[in-house]
Amino acid sequence: MQNIVDQMFNGKKVTKTGHEKLVFDTSLELAESYDIVFDEDQLVPSDTTMADRAYLAALDLVETAGFFTTGTNRIVKPERYELIDSMQNARSSVTLGEGVDSTSIHFREILDKRMPSIWGGPCSAPASDEYYAPIHRSYAKLRAMAMLSPASMVNSFKGALLSTPMELYSAYRSIEMVKNACTLENRPKMCYSTPPSIGDIRASLSIANEIITGKETMHEIYNAVDMKVNVDSITKSIHYGRMGLPYLSDQIVILGGNTVETPEQLAIVIIAEAFKSKVINGADIYFSSPADSETGASSTAKTLWASGISSLALTTNSKILHGLDIVNTAGPCTEMMFYETAVQTISATVCGVDMLAGPAPNSMQMIDHAGGLDALFMLEMAELATNLSFEDANNLCNKLYKKYSKHLNRPEIGKHFIECYDVNKIEPTPEYSEMHNKVLNEVYNLAGQ
Repeated sequence: MQNIVDQMFNGKKVTKTGHEKLVFDTSLELAESYDIVFDEDQLVPSDTTMADRAYLAALDLVETAGFFTTGTNRIVKPERYELIDSMQNARSSVTLGEGVDSTSIHFREILDKRMPSIWGGPCSAPASDEYYAPIHRSYAKLRAMAMLSPASMVNSFKGALLSTPMELYSAYRSIEMVKNACTLENRPKMCYSTPPSIGDIRASLSIANEIITGKETMHEIYNAVDMKVNVDSITKSIHYGRMGLPYLSDQIVILGGNTVETPEQLAIVIIAEAFKSKVINGADIYFSSPADSETGASSTAKTLWASGISSLALTTNSKILHGLDIVNTAGPCTEMMFYETAVQTISATVCGVDMLAGPAPNSMQMIDHAGGLDALFMLEMAELATNLSFEDANNLCNKLYKKYSKHLNRPEIGKHFIECYDVNKIEPTPEYSEMHNKVLNEVYNLAGQ
């Protein structure tokens, strides 16, 4: 870690735009030289040799461009052997929580018959003070959920929260509500990741102790996009490590952003960011959150293919625990959201992902659009996928993709939580339940199950 910090302040100085151009040009050249080619018909890619080439391309990308430090404009460039060793020597399992609510996360293989760990929740989508607790109760109520992936809290405080005392208040308040939701559903030690609304470094460090968050909590580092690092993320890494707290690195990679224009580049950069999570941040878990700039979600053919290739690459070439944030364009209580969830879940499960979080609705833009039934459907799709071959999974995903792909730019908005659930009983409405059962049966029929 000392060497990393030294490079952040004393490494080669470059401009932000110069580094972004280097990442863009290098990843584009590597995709061509390593013969990495997007196939829109392979929503569930099975070419492990191409995945291996993508892994090598990611190694070359990091070795060439390194990671840009925001604030100091310096490059952090780990040695190639450090990158390889960090991925091979990663922890292959993590156990969280206590008693009946404890859960273990294990490294999965390609076509693994074991289920990925299911982290149900709004997954960073916004939720209001008024409905924050009942929304999370709808997930905690489902005993099959291993963990909670909370919403971002939309605070009623008038004015900017960032770097003010109110951000610390918001951090305490959101954690209090998550814990209360779990307790009310008789799961007081249910595992959860820290609410993503906690952005300020002081607030993050204040809550990172067993008195506030307990042993059941997975802390999070949200890294800068476009192969960048920042000093705060290293501060968190050191603190979490010294406190003996498990933590993950969640990374957004944007197709159509400053450094990624093609799905081939997207796959390479997703893998490169996994190196960052391990060798720079030392995180226990890497979560990828690919987003297509045209939709703001991860359910397009390009993002699905890139996610699949990167997962195959990480599964066959490393021991790193890696997960996927499932982000949909449609909202709750719509068939479209169920279809988007199904395709992403099936593809990720078959390709060896260890954890699935979400599903997040409406490209994470609509307040209080969430409900536990969508997470249950995600679990059911993962269970189905553990019994599928690559060919069967791909055929099924192509059929389901056709049901929503034409609507990606004009998705179904869906409904508010109080329209999807009986708030007093924390139970889905008959309409929501019927829609879930209808789509579930339809998917099983298409799969020949």
